[in-house]
Amino acid sequence: LDKQCNSFLDNFDGLTQFCENLVRP
Repeated sequence: LDKQCNSFLDNFDGLTQFCENLVRP
């Protein structure tokens, strides 16, 4: 899910960190 999340939010910058916070509480 980490790779999919980064790939999906690859075009985003701030959302990338937000996604990491979700997968890494």
